[in-house]
Amino acid sequence: MPAVVQLLAEYGAITDIIHPVHGMLDLSQVRVEHDLYVLRHTSGLSLSLSGALHELGAVIVNPYPTSAILRDKIIVSRILQASGIPTPATYVASQPVIASAARLRAAHHQAVSGDRRPSRSYHSIPS
Repeated sequence: MPAVVQLLAEYGAITDIIHPVHGMLDLSQVRVEHDLYVLRHTSGLSLSLSGALHELGAVIVNPYPTSAILRDKIIVSRILQASGIPTPATYVASQPVIASAARLRAAHHQAVSGDRRPSRSYHSIPS
């Protein structure tokens, strides 16, 4: 039994563990049937069902919008930066890149200085 379910039961809550179905699920039959939902997994069908329950007004301990955002490292990075939380330099690419420390330093220098000339240690990636 998950610890959160056990703790809720100790406080007198009636708990029920719901596992996403294997196979097909008629989405039109999804209803809010509990006072509180705890999303244990934040991927795949569990996250999608959480979104459907959220739209129906379900109370979810770890709300769907937050769980969905936390799966996207680019959005999380921007939120942290916009909130003034110190973060390391963050780079994104449209394709996998093997970046050496020298390339990262050169990219950082270009971003800070505005110098857009190519350097020997940094190669631009075609988009």
